[in-house]
Formats: sequence, C-alpha cells, structure tokens
Amino acid sequence: MKTCQRCGKEYQPTGTYQKFCADCRDVAGKEAVAQYAQIHKKELSAYSLKWYYAHPRCHDQWIAAHRDKVRATKAAYEKRHPEKRQLITIKHRALKRGNTPVDEVLTFSQWQQVLDSYGHRCAYCGVKSDHLTVDHVIPVARGGQDTMANVVPACQHCNCSKGAKTPEERFGMGVCSG
Repeated sequence: MKTCQRCGKEYQPTGTYQKFCADCRDVAGKEAVAQYAQIHKKELSAYSLKWYYAHPRCHDQWIAAHRDKVRATKAAYEKRHPEKRQLITIKHRALKRGNTPVDEVLTFSQWQQVLDSYGHRCAYCGVKSDHLTVDHVIPVARGGQDTMANVVPACQHCNCSKGAKTPEERFGMGVCSG
C-alpha cells in the first residue's frame, strides 16, 4: 500500500512509480500540465511557432477541416473583446494605407491610457460609456496617423456623424483636453 501525495489516502499502486490514487490521478495530471505550461510558456510558444512554420499545410488542413469551430471561437473572442477587434481592424487599415510607422501604431494599452485620460467619456459630447470607439482627430482617410496622439474616445453617434471630417468641420470646435 502507498499513500497518495495529493489527498493522503492509502491505495494499491498499479505501477512502480505511481504517486497518486485513481481519484487524484487525472486531476493531478492536469494540474501538472498547467503548471508546466505556465513555467515554460515562452519555450512552448516558440516550439508551436517553429512547428507551425515547418508544417503550414497541416495547420491549413486542420483549419479547413474545422472551419465552423474556428469561426465560432473567433466570434466568441470578438464578442468578449470588441475593443481589441476594433484596434486590430484600425491597425490593419493604417498599415494598409502606409501612413503610420509600424512601431508607432496604437496598441491596446495605449488605448486604455487614452480612455483613462478622458475618464471614459466621449471627447465630443461628454457621455460616459463602456462602449466608446476610437476616433481619429485627423481622419486616416485624410492622412492622419493611427497613433496615440491622433486618437480620442468617441461615442458611436459622434464618431459616425463626424465621419472623415475634422472636429472643426463637423462640430465647429476642437477636441476637449480630457
């Protein structure tokens, strides 16, 4: 008889190196895997990328075979994190236009700083909201950059009504300083 290292109860081992009873074996294994993954996160990530680049067809085949699962996972993530999806779209558009250097493109943490500096209020009408959108003071369509210095939070109504105009053209004023 041996004593389980997890729960402390006695059990009859089925193998020489068994440390846990049958009840604790699965739970302890999952905990060990999670702990290992947390400690070796960078190495596992590097290994995954290395494998992905070595086997791109396998990855593409899996994506094609599980298209519905991939779409559902992406949709669920985007629903949980709409602000991140919005920033990804903005970054893609800015890089496509080529008017913002890659190292200056607005990041999620910078966007959070902008929101905090405006007190989570619309820069134009002052409405406090959890669903503010990124508004470019000088619109990207007119050469504005996707940088922290050129964005302000705006409610959906103000951002849509402003469109590709400057604040002076649309509202007859500048942006509030926060």
